[in-house]
Amino acid sequence: MSEATLTFKKAITIVAAAWILSLVTTLAFVYVVVPNILRPNWHQVAKFSGSFQSFNTEETDSFHIPSDHWRLNWIVETDTPPPEDVEFRLFLSSAHYYPSLVWLKFADFSGSVGEDMKWWGYKDGTEYLTGSAWFSFRLIGARLDWEITVEAYY
Repeated sequence: MSEATLTFKKAITIVAAAWILSLVTTLAFVYVVVPNILRPNWHQVAKFSGSFQSFNTEETDSFHIPSDHWRLNWIVETDTPPPEDVEFRLFLSSAHYYPSLVWLKFADFSGSVGEDMKWWGYKDGTEYLTGSAWFSFRLIGARLDWEITVEAYY
C-alpha cells in the first residue's frame, strides 16, 4: 500500500471514531437528560404567609391549579407557651368543586388549658390533593405564624 492510501485510511478511521463518539454522546443525552426535562415535576403555584397575633380570620388570594395533582406544604409556629390558647384551622374554597368551604382537618389543631391537643413550637406537613380549578384558602388562627406553599405536578 502506498503512503497516501495509509494516510487516507487513518483519516477515515479518525472520522469514523469521531462520528461514533458523537453518536454515543447524542444518544446518552437523548436517553438520560431529555427524559428528565420532559418528566412531570412539582412547580410552585402560590405561596402565602402571615401572622395571627390574636384570634383572626384571613382569606388568601385565588390561585389556579393547572393539573389534576397538587400538594400544599404548611408550616405553623408559635412561641406562645401553654396555658395561652393557640389555634389554627385551614379551609379550602373553590367555586368549581365546593359550593361552600371545605375544612381541611389535617391542619386543624388548637391548644388550651385542659385540652389534650396542647402544643408549642413548630408544626408542618404536606398534603396531596386532586382537582384542577381556581382555589383559595381561609385561615382561622390565634397567636401563631403560618406559611403555605402550593405546588402542582405537571
